[in-house]
Amino acid sequence: SVPGTDVWIAGGVYSEYVTITALQQELRLYGGFSGSELRRIDRNVEANPTIIDGKGLPGGPGPMGTRYLMRFQKARNVVIDGLTVTGGASDVDAQFGGGIWCFGCDETVVFRDCRIAGNSTTAYGAGVLVRGTFPEPTVLTGPVFRSCLFAGNAAVENPDIAPLWGGHGGGVVCLHSSASFVDCTFRGNHAQKTGGALRMWLSPDGAAALRPVLVEDCTFVGNSAGL
Repeated sequence: SVPGTDVWIAGGVYSEYVTITALQQELRLYGGFSGSELRRIDRNVEANPTIIDGKGLPGGPGPMGTRYLMRFQKARNVVIDGLTVTGGASDVDAQFGGGIWCFGCDETVVFRDCRIAGNSTTAYGAGVLVRGTFPEPTVLTGPVFRSCLFAGNAAVENPDIAPLWGGHGGGVVCLHSSASFVDCTFRGNHAQKTGGALRMWLSPDGAAALRPVLVEDCTFVGNSAGL
């Protein structure tokens, strides 16, 4: 897409991968359209769900074919609004992120009214992995999630691959990165080890300079972890 583009996406199920890098600036993706709207305000996200679904997709763009559905690589000035992300999985190796993988993104990357549900990982962050640039110079802020639902995501290790360090962060993992969660709901997420809803790790170098992870007016219901 051309920088500065608004993309209106009709309701439906889309089985595909989405990758947004530093080359795509000022990009805004909006779901929930019937196809007849002339104004964005006229869309109805509930009536016209726009679903990115990874079920049945072949190996994806991540290492070893990892199927995280939406990949944000040092993205800036990006808005994702009204999308459902489901069926993502990092199940071919002990890899990070199931539904969404954010690497080196700052607060100009905003997710609004999104549903991240039914994703899985054998390592960290079944719903979302927010990863900083450590050991490169650290991005001090992180992406923003507003009015998003994280539901039914699961992080369960594969003992045949990495029995010692998988299974963390059912809903979200923040790894060497900050992030903001405002008016979000975490429901029914599971981690075999730690962080059923949300798990945070900070690198020892530069951790003090990171903006703290913000969790404001969020609801946590029925999340679970083994440790």
